[in-house]
Amino acid sequence: MCKLKSCWSEAMSCLESPPSDMRSWLKIGFAVTIFSLLWGLMVTGIIIRSYSLEPPEINWNLPSAMHLVGQMMGVLGETAIAQWWLIALTVILCGRKRVGILLMVALPASLYFGMAHYELFRDFAGRNMAIVCAAALQGVLFLVWGLLFVKCVDAKSQFQFKALAAVSFSHFLYNIFIIRLIAFCW
Repeated sequence: MCKLKSCWSEAMSCLESPPSDMRSWLKIGFAVTIFSLLWGLMVTGIIIRSYSLEPPEINWNLPSAMHLVGQMMGVLGETAIAQWWLIALTVILCGRKRVGILLMVALPASLYFGMAHYELFRDFAGRNMAIVCAAALQGVLFLVWGLLFVKCVDAKSQFQFKALAAVSFSHFLYNIFIIRLIAFCW
């Protein structure tokens, strides 16, 4: 029990202070993006193998500028709707140092995000397994991005635009690369 409490305290202290310089921002953003891509590949691989699905057809050309702008707008919308306003409001009301409260807000937001994406899996997995697939892939990813958001929250900023930018950029890179990685690996 003591080790668990120590681990929890260490995790909370890690989340308490935002990155201090651009190098720290990039380092944590890169780590979260790599984890997201590996998690997405692993879970998607399990889903593809479990349901004997064909990997997606992919256009290997570079995405057009319009496609990239559309992806970024979608990511900003998803992040703003499901996370940003909740966490920014929590920081305004409770302050930056209340990491536990921020996590209690980030967890339900990530579950909501996962459940909102269950339609992606419903056609081949059935209703109940679609919920499991959505929670395993989208829910976990959004929780990781929620932790990144909590880490990047700045006590001096009410609206948390830096945290929104960090999470949106990681999510954007994930969306751009994951389909290409899946098609390449399978």
